[in-house]
Amino acid sequence: MNKDTICIFLNSQSATSYINGYTSECLFDLPYLIIPKKSKISVAVQTASIPYSFFNCDTFNNVFKYSVNGVAYSAVIPQGNYNVMTLAAALRIILGSNFTITYAALDNSFTFTNTTNAFQFLSGSTCFEILGFPSNFTYSSAGNILKSTISINLFTIRNIYVSSNNFMLNNVNNATPKNSSILCSIPIMTSSGSIITYSNFYNAYNEAHNVTNLTFLHLKLTDQDGDILDLNGCHFSLTIQLDIQTPIL
Repeated sequence: MNKDTICIFLNSQSATSYINGYTSECLFDLPYLIIPKKSKISVAVQTASIPYSFFNCDTFNNVFKYSVNGVAYSAVIPQGNYNVMTLAAALRIILGSNFTITYAALDNSFTFTNTTNAFQFLSGSTCFEILGFPSNFTYSSAGNILKSTISINLFTIRNIYVSSNNFMLNNVNNATPKNSSILCSIPIMTSSGSIITYSNFYNAYNEAHNVTNLTFLHLKLTDQDGDILDLNGCHFSLTIQLDIQTPIL
């Protein structure tokens, strides 16, 4: 078989367009790439540079629903990168002066106390991971006190998935099992405000079972849950390598 290699160098700043205004979901208008019929195509992300400009509290996990003395409220925690102290301060503003919030480093938990009334944290909230509660449940105070039932987690985005629906692959994410377009997973091992870098040290490739029109390349960065990664206007770059094996006639 004949083998050809094509490297596609991408910079989101020069993308043709952005989906829903996110710089992490782009359309690239590329030169026409000739891929002979019956070719076997392998694809890999070889390198990537992604700014750690996203937040640990964003539009996907900042809705806080609660009730006090039977009266229900819905609030939005302002987006940002929080530590336990800045998060507690933001929650005090939302809940009001009748609440106190204390943090225990021993078990990494919050304790919420209302001076006069019973209260609940309601199941419609999306922020429970950062408050230290399993999602999709309602939690009621006892003696006007409610403590985190699990460790709070402010490391909400742990992996970045690079995907393109131009490729149909075998890769599976259990959070989005119908998505067969994930090219690679990039673990986050650096701190906010830095650059996340990735190199394909193990030379891992994916066999593409189907490749659609690469002239219009759709690229998307998401977190481990399949939610779009909001880079807050910053840009990323990466290199995609195609290995094309064509039968010798």
